[in-house]
Amino acid sequence: MKIAKRLIIWIIISLLLQFAGLFYIDRYYLGSGNTKIKARKVTEESKEEKKVDISIPEDVEELKVSFDGKYISYFKENNLNIINTKTGKEKQLSFDDIKDVSTYTWLSDRNRLLYAEKKDGTMVLNSYDVEREQNDKIKKFDSYGQGDKIEDIQAAPLTSVIYVKIKRGSGIHSVYNLNIMKEKTKKDLMCDAVGNIRIVPHEDTLVYENNYSGKVYATNLDHSINLPNVEKAKLLSIDDNDNVYIGNLKDKKITKIYYGSLNDSASTWKSLDVPNGAEIKDIYVSPMGKIYLNDNLKGIVTELETGKTTKYTGVMGEMYIDGITSILDRKLIKTKFN
Repeated sequence: MKIAKRLIIWIIISLLLQFAGLFYIDRYYLGSGNTKIKARKVTEESKEEKKVDISIPEDVEELKVSFDGKYISYFKENNLNIINTKTGKEKQLSFDDIKDVSTYTWLSDRNRLLYAEKKDGTMVLNSYDVEREQNDKIKKFDSYGQGDKIEDIQAAPLTSVIYVKIKRGSGIHSVYNLNIMKEKTKKDLMCDAVGNIRIVPHEDTLVYENNYSGKVYATNLDHSINLPNVEKAKLLSIDDNDNVYIGNLKDKKITKIYYGSLNDSASTWKSLDVPNGAEIKDIYVSPMGKIYLNDNLKGIVTELETGKTTKYTGVMGEMYIDGITSILDRKLIKTKFN
């Protein structure tokens, strides 16, 4: 009887420890301290948004939008300016020299930034939680040469992993994995000239391009993703259902988009033709797997599969989960997808 009681007590303790660990992962690591679960919060939002007059200065650099369109950000002088598009409230991250910030990105499902900064001869990966106004250092990377820089950062909050791509001065790339404990591991990839990288959301798998061969690989495969009749493969995105999107690049335009799961043979993936082709910068794949094409000349964004169109005014900024940002007469405009 005593043995049974002890066994039950140890089981309860084990479950409590596991719960505490999962709570920490969900609430703090790559998360927001005040995160609450709300089903379809973004997509069920009313199309009528309170209009706030937001001016965009001249000569801004790297204007980006958060996943839900709530924030925009851009470099101006030695500051990274972050503006709440619903209230107009502005926050700033200031640097000694903006040239020391090699790249930054918004997380795909929450309003947090990851940015890479050169500091005291090393490269440092940082995070900034916009809602909590909290800045944290994640990891330091040694710099072996003057030309070394962090070129890309990809994060998968569901699995709490981050991949960092570093371009060395010699032109080759190194890719590192950071786990929940911030432990750093260099990945053994099938090339050292790495192009776009993306993470499969529900598993620790990196999908990446070989710049030389024009092929796409995944860390859980011992061969490239072989798609039929593809001249040069370009990795476009991965959606929330773990579907990988790869475009066929011909004459600098994507002419066809293939998509499917890495668990299935690439020969079974679905595909969509891109009429007249599209530049990579004009293609956006939403987390739900909707593919949008931008036509700059007409000011129209088209959902590729259904043909639905959305008109916008001004110069296209970026697309986000349910809309478009553009700039007209130095004013920010947000347009919801039809």
